[in-house]
Amino acid sequence: MASAMFNRLTSRGSQQLSGTYPPDIPLLLQPLLKALVTVGFEFQKHREIILKSAIDEPLKQRAIATLAKRH
Repeated sequence: MASAMFNRLTSRGSQQLSGTYPPDIPLLLQPLLKALVTVGFEFQKHREIILKSAIDEPLKQRAIATLAKRH
């Protein structure tokens, strides 16, 4: 399915004017954008949990650094 979509989009690319895109691109991007927002939200939520925890500051910073690497 993904390769068919890619072929459809790339085959239209030569027909499009510079700086434009096929009209269905925004619809195709919506699930991706939703996933990115969710990932960002989850990162912030977990970061806040760590910051509010009672653990020592160096351990908090290590946990946040690990969280950021995974993000």
